[in-house]
Amino acid sequence: MRKILYIVGAALPSKNANSIHAYNMSKALAEYFPVVRVITQTTSNQQELELYYGSKNNATFIPSKYGILSRFFNMTLESKEADIIYTRWLWAALLLPFSKKIFYFELHSEPTSIMQKFLLLTIKKTKAKNVFISEELLNHMHEKYNIKLENSIVAHDGADAVIFQEDNEYPPVNSVGYIGSFKEGKGIDRIMKISEQLPDVTFHVFGGTKKDIVSYVNKRKNVIFHGFIAPCEIKNAMKKFHIAILPNEEKVLIKGHDIGRWTSPLKLFEYMSYGKPIVATDLRVFREILLDQETALLCDKHDINNWVVNIKIIINDPSVSKRLSMNAKRLFEEKFTWNKRVECIFNKNTNI
Repeated sequence: MRKILYIVGAALPSKNANSIHAYNMSKALAEYFPVVRVITQTTSNQQELELYYGSKNNATFIPSKYGILSRFFNMTLESKEADIIYTRWLWAALLLPFSKKIFYFELHSEPTSIMQKFLLLTIKKTKAKNVFISEELLNHMHEKYNIKLENSIVAHDGADAVIFQEDNEYPPVNSVGYIGSFKEGKGIDRIMKISEQLPDVTFHVFGGTKKDIVSYVNKRKNVIFHGFIAPCEIKNAMKKFHIAILPNEEKVLIKGHDIGRWTSPLKLFEYMSYGKPIVATDLRVFREILLDQETALLCDKHDINNWVVNIKIIINDPSVSKRLSMNAKRLFEEKFTWNKRVECIFNKNTNI
Protein backbone atom coordinates (compact mmCIF):
# COMPACT_ATOMS: atom_id res chain seq x y z
CA MET A 1 0.00 0.00 0.00
CA ARG A 2 1.63 3.21 -1.22
CA LYS A 3 1.81 6.06 1.29
CA ILE A 4 2.45 9.57 0.02
CA LEU A 5 3.61 12.57 2.01
CA TYR A 6 2.65 15.91 0.45
CA ILE A 7 4.69 18.81 1.85
CA VAL A 8 3.01 22.17 1.28
CA GLY A 9 4.83 25.49 1.57
CA ALA A 10 1.62 27.54 1.42
CA ALA A 11 -0.56 28.35 4.40
CA LEU A 12 -4.05 26.83 4.35
CA PRO A 13 -6.46 28.47 4.08
CA SER A 14 -5.14 31.50 2.22
CA LYS A 15 -6.23 33.99 -0.43
CA ASN A 16 -3.26 33.03 -2.59
CA ALA A 17 -3.59 30.81 -5.67
CA ASN A 18 -0.87 28.47 -4.40
CA SER A 19 -3.10 27.46 -1.48
CA ILE A 20 -5.96 26.57 -3.87
CA HIS A 21 -3.50 24.53 -5.91
CA ALA A 22 -2.17 22.75 -2.81
CA TYR A 23 -5.62 21.89 -1.45
CA ASN A 24 -6.86 20.50 -4.75
CA MET A 25 -3.67 18.56 -5.41
CA SER A 26 -3.92 16.94 -1.98
CA LYS A 27 -7.54 16.03 -2.73
CA ALA A 28 -6.62 14.47 -6.10
CA LEU A 29 -3.66 12.62 -4.58
CA ALA A 30 -6.02 11.15 -1.98
CA GLU A 31 -8.16 9.71 -4.78
CA TYR A 32 -5.10 8.14 -6.41
CA PHE A 33 -3.20 6.84 -3.37
CA PRO A 34 -4.70 4.98 -0.39
CA VAL A 35 -2.81 7.02 2.22
CA VAL A 36 -2.03 10.73 1.76
CA ARG A 37 -0.70 12.86 4.60
CA VAL A 38 -0.28 16.60 4.11
CA ILE A 39 2.11 18.83 6.03
CA THR A 40 1.04 22.46 5.88
CA GLN A 41 0.95 25.63 7.92
CA THR A 42 -2.59 25.79 9.29
CA THR A 43 -4.61 26.32 12.43
CA SER A 44 -7.82 25.09 10.75
CA ASN A 45 -9.34 21.65 11.17
CA GLN A 46 -10.38 19.40 8.28
CA GLN A 47 -14.00 20.56 8.25
CA GLU A 48 -13.01 24.23 8.17
CA LEU A 49 -10.69 23.63 5.22
CA GLU A 50 -13.37 21.73 3.32
CA LEU A 51 -15.88 24.53 3.89
CA TYR A 52 -13.45 27.22 2.71
CA TYR A 53 -12.37 25.38 -0.43
CA GLY A 54 -15.83 24.04 -1.14
CA SER A 55 -15.07 20.33 -1.51
CA LYS A 56 -14.46 17.20 0.54
CA ASN A 57 -10.85 16.05 0.91
CA ASN A 58 -9.83 12.54 1.99
CA ALA A 59 -6.22 13.48 2.70
CA THR A 60 -5.06 13.75 6.32
CA PHE A 61 -3.71 17.19 7.24
CA ILE A 62 -0.80 17.46 9.70
CA PRO A 63 -0.85 21.07 10.95
CA SER A 64 2.38 22.97 11.51
CA LYS A 65 1.08 25.69 13.80
CA TYR A 66 4.42 27.17 14.82
CA GLY A 67 5.95 28.14 11.50
CA ILE A 68 8.86 26.71 9.60
CA LEU A 69 10.48 24.87 12.52
CA SER A 70 7.41 22.76 13.25
CA ARG A 71 7.06 22.11 9.51
CA PHE A 72 10.63 20.79 9.43
CA PHE A 73 9.95 18.63 12.48
CA ASN A 74 6.76 17.17 10.99
CA MET A 75 8.43 16.72 7.61
CA THR A 76 11.31 14.75 9.11
CA LEU A 77 9.03 12.62 11.28
CA GLU A 78 6.39 11.87 8.63
CA SER A 79 8.88 11.14 5.85
CA LYS A 80 10.03 7.98 7.64
CA GLU A 81 6.68 6.26 7.02
CA ALA A 82 6.12 7.54 3.47
CA ASP A 83 6.92 5.71 0.24
CA ILE A 84 6.70 8.84 -1.91
CA ILE A 85 7.35 12.49 -1.03
CA TYR A 86 5.70 15.14 -3.22
CA THR A 87 6.23 18.88 -2.78
CA ARG A 88 6.64 22.28 -4.41
CA TRP A 89 8.43 23.56 -1.28
CA LEU A 90 12.13 23.65 -2.20
CA TRP A 91 13.19 23.47 1.45
CA ALA A 92 12.07 19.85 1.44
CA ALA A 93 15.24 19.17 -0.58
CA LEU A 94 17.07 19.15 2.76
CA LEU A 95 15.60 15.67 3.27
CA LEU A 96 17.29 14.29 0.16
CA PRO A 97 20.74 13.45 1.62
CA PHE A 98 19.10 11.48 4.45
CA SER A 99 16.35 9.64 2.59
CA LYS A 100 16.02 6.94 -0.05
CA LYS A 101 12.37 7.76 -0.71
CA ILE A 102 10.91 8.58 -4.14
CA PHE A 103 10.83 12.38 -4.45
CA TYR A 104 8.77 14.64 -6.71
CA PHE A 105 9.51 18.38 -6.78
CA GLU A 106 7.00 20.65 -8.48
CA LEU A 107 8.21 23.98 -9.88
CA HIS A 108 6.06 26.95 -10.89
CA SER A 109 8.90 29.44 -11.42
CA GLU A 110 12.66 29.56 -11.45
CA PRO A 111 14.52 29.97 -8.13
CA THR A 112 15.26 33.58 -7.24
CA SER A 113 17.34 33.53 -4.04
CA ILE A 114 20.81 32.07 -3.51
CA MET A 115 19.35 29.51 -1.09
CA GLN A 116 16.67 28.43 -3.57
CA LYS A 117 19.33 27.95 -6.25
CA PHE A 118 21.40 25.87 -3.82
CA LEU A 119 18.36 23.70 -3.06
CA LEU A 120 17.70 23.27 -6.79
CA LEU A 121 21.31 22.13 -7.24
CA THR A 122 20.76 19.59 -4.45
CA ILE A 123 17.69 18.26 -6.26
CA LYS A 124 19.49 18.15 -9.60
CA LYS A 125 22.19 15.85 -8.21
CA THR A 126 19.60 13.19 -7.34
CA LYS A 127 17.11 11.02 -9.21
CA ALA A 128 14.20 13.12 -7.96
CA LYS A 129 11.43 13.77 -10.48
CA ASN A 130 10.78 17.38 -11.48
CA VAL A 131 7.22 18.48 -12.30
CA PHE A 132 6.93 21.72 -14.28
CA ILE A 133 3.81 23.83 -14.63
CA SER A 134 4.42 24.53 -18.34
CA GLU A 135 6.60 23.61 -21.31
CA GLU A 136 7.93 27.16 -21.26
CA LEU A 137 9.25 26.71 -17.72
CA LEU A 138 10.74 23.29 -18.43
CA ASN A 139 12.58 24.60 -21.50
CA HIS A 140 13.89 27.59 -19.56
CA MET A 141 15.09 25.47 -16.64
CA HIS A 142 16.72 22.97 -19.00
CA GLU A 143 18.60 25.71 -20.87
CA LYS A 144 19.61 27.77 -17.83
CA TYR A 145 20.12 25.10 -15.14
CA ASN A 146 20.66 21.97 -17.25
CA ILE A 147 17.72 20.19 -15.62
CA LYS A 148 17.58 16.63 -16.94
CA LEU A 149 14.71 16.13 -19.37
CA GLU A 150 14.48 12.42 -18.57
CA ASN A 151 13.67 13.31 -14.94
CA SER A 152 11.11 15.96 -15.90
CA ILE A 153 7.35 16.02 -16.40
CA VAL A 154 5.10 18.85 -17.61
CA ALA A 155 1.74 18.99 -15.83
CA HIS A 156 -0.32 22.11 -16.38
CA ASP A 157 -2.60 23.31 -13.62
CA GLY A 158 -6.14 22.02 -13.26
CA ALA A 159 -9.62 22.44 -11.86
CA ASP A 160 -12.52 20.30 -10.66
CA ALA A 161 -14.91 18.88 -13.23
CA VAL A 162 -18.21 20.78 -13.24
CA ILE A 163 -21.63 19.73 -14.52
CA PHE A 164 -23.14 22.28 -16.92
CA GLN A 165 -25.41 24.85 -15.30
CA GLU A 166 -29.17 24.58 -15.61
CA ASP A 167 -30.74 26.70 -18.36
CA ASN A 168 -32.30 29.10 -15.88
CA GLU A 169 -28.84 29.85 -14.45
CA TYR A 170 -27.29 31.12 -17.68
CA PRO A 171 -26.25 34.80 -17.43
CA PRO A 172 -26.89 37.44 -20.12
CA VAL A 173 -24.68 37.00 -23.20
CA ASN A 174 -23.46 40.60 -22.96
CA SER A 175 -21.60 39.96 -19.71
CA VAL A 176 -17.88 39.41 -19.19
CA GLY A 177 -16.17 38.12 -16.06
CA TYR A 178 -12.71 38.15 -14.53
CA ILE A 179 -11.76 36.23 -11.40
CA GLY A 180 -8.28 36.80 -10.02
CA SER A 181 -5.86 39.16 -8.37
CA PHE A 182 -4.98 42.76 -9.19
CA LYS A 183 -1.25 42.02 -9.24
CA GLU A 184 0.87 43.80 -11.82
CA GLY A 185 0.54 42.09 -15.18
CA LYS A 186 -2.83 40.44 -14.50
CA GLY A 187 -4.49 42.89 -16.88
CA ILE A 188 -6.97 44.92 -14.82
CA ASP A 189 -6.05 48.09 -16.71
CA ARG A 190 -6.73 46.24 -19.96
CA ILE A 191 -10.21 45.31 -18.74
CA MET A 192 -10.91 48.97 -17.96
CA LYS A 193 -9.85 50.03 -21.47
CA ILE A 194 -11.96 47.31 -23.09
CA SER A 195 -15.01 48.17 -20.98
CA GLU A 196 -14.78 51.79 -22.13
CA GLN A 197 -15.27 50.61 -25.72
CA LEU A 198 -18.20 48.34 -24.78
CA PRO A 199 -20.60 50.47 -22.69
CA ASP A 200 -23.50 48.04 -23.26
CA VAL A 201 -21.54 45.09 -21.86
CA THR A 202 -21.39 44.44 -18.10
CA PHE A 203 -17.99 43.47 -16.71
CA HIS A 204 -17.87 41.56 -13.41
CA VAL A 205 -14.51 41.68 -11.62
CA PHE A 206 -13.96 39.30 -8.70
CA GLY A 207 -10.84 39.64 -6.58
CA GLY A 208 -8.56 42.30 -5.21
CA THR A 209 -8.36 44.00 -1.86
CA LYS A 210 -10.32 47.12 -0.90
CA LYS A 211 -7.12 49.08 -1.49
CA ASP A 212 -6.79 47.58 -4.98
CA ILE A 213 -10.38 48.31 -5.92
CA VAL A 214 -10.58 51.91 -4.69
CA SER A 215 -8.45 53.23 -7.57
CA TYR A 216 -10.80 51.68 -10.16
CA VAL A 217 -14.28 51.81 -8.67
CA ASN A 218 -16.75 54.29 -10.20
CA LYS A 219 -14.54 54.87 -13.25
CA ARG A 220 -16.89 52.83 -15.44
CA LYS A 221 -20.61 52.36 -14.85
CA ASN A 222 -20.51 49.00 -16.62
CA VAL A 223 -17.75 47.51 -14.42
CA ILE A 224 -18.88 45.90 -11.16
CA PHE A 225 -16.22 45.11 -8.55
CA HIS A 226 -17.25 42.27 -6.23
CA GLY A 227 -14.04 42.03 -4.18
CA PHE A 228 -12.30 38.88 -3.00
CA ILE A 229 -14.27 35.64 -2.99
CA ALA A 230 -13.33 32.35 -1.31
CA PRO A 231 -12.91 29.24 -3.49
CA CYS A 232 -16.27 27.92 -2.28
CA GLU A 233 -17.94 30.97 -3.86
CA ILE A 234 -16.57 30.44 -7.38
CA LYS A 235 -19.69 28.60 -8.54
CA ASN A 236 -21.97 31.54 -7.74
CA ALA A 237 -19.52 33.98 -9.33
CA MET A 238 -19.56 32.00 -12.58
CA LYS A 239 -23.35 32.47 -12.78
CA LYS A 240 -22.85 36.23 -13.15
CA PHE A 241 -21.15 36.28 -16.56
CA HIS A 242 -21.21 34.59 -19.95
CA ILE A 243 -17.74 35.36 -21.36
CA ALA A 244 -14.54 34.77 -19.37
CA ILE A 245 -11.61 37.10 -19.90
CA LEU A 246 -7.96 36.29 -19.24
CA PRO A 247 -6.12 39.56 -19.97
CA ASN A 248 -2.61 38.72 -18.73
CA GLU A 249 0.36 40.84 -19.77
CA GLU A 250 3.64 39.25 -20.89
CA LYS A 251 5.09 40.09 -17.48
CA VAL A 252 3.20 39.09 -14.33
CA LEU A 253 4.93 40.18 -11.14
CA ILE A 254 4.53 38.16 -7.94
CA LYS A 255 6.57 39.57 -5.06
CA GLY A 256 8.68 41.45 -7.60
CA HIS A 257 9.48 38.38 -9.71
CA ASP A 258 8.18 37.86 -13.24
CA ILE A 259 6.23 34.61 -13.73
CA GLY A 260 4.41 35.71 -16.87
CA ARG A 261 6.47 33.62 -19.29
CA TRP A 262 5.49 30.31 -17.72
CA THR A 263 2.38 30.92 -15.65
CA SER A 264 -0.46 28.41 -15.94
CA PRO A 265 -3.39 30.29 -14.37
CA LEU A 266 -5.81 28.26 -12.29
CA LYS A 267 -8.66 30.45 -13.48
CA LEU A 268 -8.10 29.42 -17.10
CA PHE A 269 -8.93 25.83 -16.20
CA GLU A 270 -11.86 26.88 -14.03
CA TYR A 271 -13.30 28.87 -16.95
CA MET A 272 -12.87 25.81 -19.16
CA SER A 273 -14.51 23.55 -16.59
CA TYR A 274 -17.61 25.76 -16.55
CA GLY A 275 -17.75 25.83 -20.34
CA LYS A 276 -17.19 29.57 -20.60
CA PRO A 277 -16.30 31.04 -24.01
CA ILE A 278 -12.87 32.55 -23.35
CA VAL A 279 -11.05 35.62 -24.65
CA ALA A 280 -7.38 35.60 -23.65
CA THR A 281 -4.09 37.27 -24.42
CA ASP A 282 -2.17 35.60 -27.23
CA LEU A 283 0.79 34.34 -25.19
CA ARG A 284 3.02 31.35 -25.93
CA VAL A 285 2.28 29.79 -22.55
CA PHE A 286 -1.48 30.04 -23.20
CA ARG A 287 -1.03 28.40 -26.60
CA GLU A 288 0.21 25.31 -24.75
CA ILE A 289 -3.43 24.92 -23.70
CA LEU A 290 -5.63 26.94 -26.04
CA LEU A 291 -6.17 26.79 -29.79
CA ASP A 292 -7.27 30.09 -31.31
CA GLN A 293 -10.80 30.02 -32.79
CA GLU A 294 -11.40 26.53 -31.39
CA THR A 295 -11.09 26.65 -27.59
CA ALA A 296 -10.70 30.43 -27.16
CA LEU A 297 -10.33 33.68 -29.05
CA LEU A 298 -6.75 34.84 -28.57
CA CYS A 299 -6.21 38.58 -28.67
CA ASP A 300 -3.31 40.84 -29.61
CA LYS A 301 -1.78 42.13 -26.40
CA HIS A 302 -1.22 45.57 -27.97
CA ASP A 303 -4.57 46.01 -29.73
CA ILE A 304 -7.57 46.86 -27.53
CA ASN A 305 -9.81 46.90 -30.59
CA ASN A 306 -8.98 43.23 -31.23
CA TRP A 307 -10.37 42.39 -27.77
CA VAL A 308 -13.49 44.47 -28.41
CA VAL A 309 -14.13 42.77 -31.76
CA ASN A 310 -13.67 39.27 -30.31
CA ILE A 311 -16.04 39.94 -27.41
CA LYS A 312 -18.64 41.25 -29.87
CA ILE A 313 -18.25 38.11 -32.01
CA ILE A 314 -19.08 35.88 -29.03
CA ILE A 315 -22.03 38.07 -28.02
CA ASN A 316 -23.51 38.30 -31.52
CA ASP A 317 -22.82 34.80 -32.84
CA PRO A 318 -24.26 31.99 -30.67
CA SER A 319 -22.60 29.34 -32.87
CA VAL A 320 -19.13 30.74 -32.10
CA SER A 321 -19.97 30.98 -28.40
CA LYS A 322 -21.19 27.39 -28.32
CA ARG A 323 -18.20 26.07 -30.29
CA LEU A 324 -15.67 27.72 -27.98
CA SER A 325 -17.58 26.63 -24.90
CA MET A 326 -18.02 22.98 -25.86
CA ASN A 327 -14.50 22.54 -27.25
CA ALA A 328 -12.86 24.08 -24.18
CA LYS A 329 -14.94 21.99 -21.79
CA ARG A 330 -14.23 18.80 -23.74
CA LEU A 331 -10.49 19.52 -23.78
CA PHE A 332 -10.57 20.27 -20.06
CA GLU A 333 -12.32 17.01 -19.21
CA GLU A 334 -9.88 15.03 -21.35
CA LYS A 335 -6.68 16.55 -19.95
CA PHE A 336 -6.97 19.13 -17.20
CA THR A 337 -9.00 17.94 -14.22
CA TRP A 338 -7.02 17.60 -10.99
CA ASN A 339 -7.40 13.83 -11.20
CA LYS A 340 -6.07 13.80 -14.77
CA ARG A 341 -3.13 15.88 -13.59
CA VAL A 342 -2.19 13.38 -10.87
CA GLU A 343 -2.58 10.50 -13.33
CA CYS A 344 -0.30 12.30 -15.80
CA ILE A 345 2.40 12.84 -13.17
CA PHE A 346 2.47 9.34 -11.74
CA ASN A 347 1.79 7.37 -14.92
CA LYS A 348 5.10 8.74 -16.21
CA ASN A 349 6.83 6.58 -13.60
CA THR A 350 6.19 2.88 -14.13
CA ASN A 351 7.50 2.13 -10.63
CA ILE A 352 4.57 3.88 -8.92
